[in-house]
Amino acid sequence: MPVRHDRVGALADCLRDLATIPFGEARAADLGEGRVLLFAPSAADRDAAAVRMAGRVTVVSRSSASGCHAAAWARCGRIGLDVETVSRVTLNAQVGDPWLADSERRLVIAAADPVIELACRWVLREAYGKALGVGLALPLDRIAFHGQAGRIMLDTPWPSDGWNFALYRQGETLCAVAHHAMPGTPWGRNPPGPALDR
Repeated sequence: MPVRHDRVGALADCLRDLATIPFGEARAADLGEGRVLLFAPSAADRDAAAVRMAGRVTVVSRSSASGCHAAAWARCGRIGLDVETVSRVTLNAQVGDPWLADSERRLVIAAADPVIELACRWVLREAYGKALGVGLALPLDRIAFHGQAGRIMLDTPWPSDGWNFALYRQGETLCAVAHHAMPGTPWGRNPPGPALDR
């Protein structure tokens, strides 16, 4: 059976449903491999859950968007999280924006839902930049995310082996988690990131 052109490399195909359980005033999801994702209605509820989580995790990343306050934890390594509403991406991003790699632009244009495809690529960049400890100081147009057999692949001009990326949807909110399980990293924030060739 031939592969449909609009699905080759599509990230929307990698979006997962998220099963959560109550965790205080928040909802938590076990992402496996020592990772936990938490959604809360307020930053205070998220931070209260963080206190309850203390001692079980070593690295944390936080993000908020339109009433959704989230945190992702991991036992070791680097972790980055971004949450964003589809409507906000619609207002602030376009397929012609310079942060998209050319290969991604073609996939967004050909996608069944270009807005979702664009939003997936944006939240992945934010999560990856947070995990690296550089935020949006990344050379954004030199990295490209692609879906392959339900997995998210990253193309960069620097070494990028060992990364695990996931996309989740909670109603109107998209969530991206970037994780690299580096052993022996310190507790707290992500360790300093690599020097990136601009």
